[in-house]
Amino acid sequence: MNDVTDSILNWAAGNATFSEATQMVNKFSYDSLAYHHRQNSANNGICAYPSVSSSFTTTIVNNPDDLQSSISFGAQSGSVVCGLDRVGADVSPFVMTLRHRSVESFPEDTSPDQMYSFPGSQSGNLGFFAEQWGLEDANSNEIAFLATAVGERRNSSSTGIWSGTNYVDMDVYELNYGTSCLYTTTFDFEVGVYRFCNTINNDSTYDSDLAGSLYGFKTFLADVPTNGASTYRTFAVGVGAYGVGDILNLGIAPIYTPNCGGLSPSYSDCTLNYIYSAAGEQLISVDFAANTITGTISLQDHYVISSLSNAGINQMTPQNQGYDAYNATVQNLSFTGTISGNSFSGTISNAHFSGTIIGSFYGPQAAEIGAIIRLDHLGFSGGDYETSGAFSMISLVGLKL
Repeated sequence: MNDVTDSILNWAAGNATFSEATQMVNKFSYDSLAYHHRQNSANNGICAYPSVSSSFTTTIVNNPDDLQSSISFGAQSGSVVCGLDRVGADVSPFVMTLRHRSVESFPEDTSPDQMYSFPGSQSGNLGFFAEQWGLEDANSNEIAFLATAVGERRNSSSTGIWSGTNYVDMDVYELNYGTSCLYTTTFDFEVGVYRFCNTINNDSTYDSDLAGSLYGFKTFLADVPTNGASTYRTFAVGVGAYGVGDILNLGIAPIYTPNCGGLSPSYSDCTLNYIYSAAGEQLISVDFAANTITGTISLQDHYVISSLSNAGINQMTPQNQGYDAYNATVQNLSFTGTISGNSFSGTISNAHFSGTIIGSFYGPQAAEIGAIIRLDHLGFSGGDYETSGAFSMISLVGLKL
């Protein structure tokens, strides 16, 4: 589902044997954190909670241009996290796997320079695309979702236009689950007959997942510096939901959009009004001798996506759409962490949020860095999103100065 993953694998398809391409893929690392939002069985309550595990991978199947992606999360029970009245607000451990030919993409070409472009201050730097999945689980229950991913646009050499990274890329994405798909069956001379979800024709659930992901070539353990200190200039993207009861006084729009259960739902039907954010030129300090990492992140630019088109994303502005109230909550997120091998982990907080940060070093001599942040609102209690809910996922990458 990541455009840079596809770019690397597509390069392998045209420039490497199957064996060589497979070796390249095997050296590619994936890291992810996620957050879940689930309705209970009675459809009268919501449970939101951090994932116990999150995985996204892309693999080669029969030849270098035959790719498949898999998404999975650790099993969790809504009644355990949020109480007995949240029975059914669960997360299944089923591994969702589809060949890329069975995924409907918007736009059709999701290569790094063809994604829908962000407007305003991040025009040309960031883009978004979506993928429509339809499949059955092990019990023949249908799974249908639209995955919206926001990430960095890249040039023809797969170098980040915004961050300049070559060894790591990031994205944040939302899986918005529907109820059922209309499928199209087609034929390909190489693979024969297959089908794909042409349209999500019914959506009667507010179930969704948010995730932050990193993709790239991690620094070999023996190549990580053991002395000295470095500063990294990083760039971040984030996505979050900010409360049923307008808990952060945003005044943007109702957190839940209407029209659940209707046929042929639009992009903005029966979902949450997620806010996407971006931050440039954020500095992170690393002390390799002391095995410590510190920094402060402030998200500066904020967006709302309403449709799958270049015109479908709008930038929030001061004194408009609750920008000031929201912007104040995502400033000065300070973190500290401990380095272990080529990775690190720690905690992050400000006056409104607290959370977790994980990350790794990428490229020779830890030339690049990547991290994922998961945030909870400080008033968030026991997964009861309806009274105290606000949560966010942030991914960042950067270069050593």
